[in-house]
Amino acid sequence: MALRWKALSRRWKALGAAGAIALVALVPLQLATADESGTPANPDAGFTLDQGNIVLKMAPDTDPNGKSYFRYVAADGSQSGIQKFKSSGKCGYTVTSGNLVTVSATGGPVGYREASNGYGLGVNKNGNEGTGSCTQTNPGESLTLDFRPALGGTMFLDHAMLDLELKYSSTLLTIKLFKGSDLVYTYTRTCTVSDCGPDSGGSDNRLVRVPTGTGTVLFDSMQMTAVTSGGTQAAATLEGGSDPGTSPSRFHVVTPGIPIDCGETIPFAGGGTDVGVTLVDNEACQPKGIAVFTDPREIELLAGGSTADVQFLLDVNDWAPEPAVTPIPATLVDPAGVGDNVGTWCNGTPSSYSMPTGEFWCLLDQHATLAGTDGSGTQLMQVSEVWVLEGDARITRG
Repeated sequence: MALRWKALSRRWKALGAAGAIALVALVPLQLATADESGTPANPDAGFTLDQGNIVLKMAPDTDPNGKSYFRYVAADGSQSGIQKFKSSGKCGYTVTSGNLVTVSATGGPVGYREASNGYGLGVNKNGNEGTGSCTQTNPGESLTLDFRPALGGTMFLDHAMLDLELKYSSTLLTIKLFKGSDLVYTYTRTCTVSDCGPDSGGSDNRLVRVPTGTGTVLFDSMQMTAVTSGGTQAAATLEGGSDPGTSPSRFHVVTPGIPIDCGETIPFAGGGTDVGVTLVDNEACQPKGIAVFTDPREIELLAGGSTADVQFLLDVNDWAPEPAVTPIPATLVDPAGVGDNVGTWCNGTPSSYSMPTGEFWCLLDQHATLAGTDGSGTQLMQVSEVWVLEGDARITRG
């Protein structure tokens, strides 16, 4: 059976209400002549699993989500979290709901402005700058976006597409990417034309990919600064599609994968549940990458690589202890097979088996052993199972 690709991340699904929405297509901006570079050159985050994008939108339109927000759009197109914000007082930045991204600044408070002639995030020096400069990051200031509230410790970003407005011919833009406290990548861009491009609508916006080219690097926060290079002024504003011909900024979310070779078994443990995952060495096998999450009563496996037929063996030895009953309660599977999500037995024997038609999981072995009593004297058992799996899926003990 061919792989069935799904976006199953529990962590995202817990962030908010789901609703199918489409990402706004990125429209190429008019790029002024500039010199850009990144350190290290050609970074590579290794194998990762696509988890969608965090979208930064700032624009005066009829979007039902509002004018200004960070929004998570999962790989399957569903919405699973939103942080709304607004401009308050004199260019103040105020979060009105949600907690996906922490925005902070040095050199002054975070500046945000919603106006017909421009939306943008920057630094409001002393909290009382004029309507233009309060959204700029100028020399001596920095703007930081920390995505860790959304990423939850198991996911990261691997690249960003930024809608930036730059001003002044001498602007040297620097964007630093951090993984925790470690600096993992530095991007620089120098304006080389008058005023860094026409000061009109989207004409002075830049679509900036960080890292450059097709590079990827795992990071969870970003810091933006602007300094002068051979001049006296510099300014950069982070935007989200408010100018004509521009699109929201977006930050690509991934789960790092662990490489696994054909026939290799990798152990995973967490929450009292232990499982060994084997990539079955069949004719269609190709090395892949996997991410496995274990809880006391749930195991989730995400796999990537080619879309050729692939099988995994999951030797669950053991699930976390549970009340002892007979018969052993069924383990539930997702995606569901034929009729319901109750796990079913494979066809054949443990050494010569096949997947029943319409199923993505099947069971090779299940047994239980006594595991003592809990604090209230309830007799416990530990269930051990061996499953065959095709594609991304999870299993749950009740």
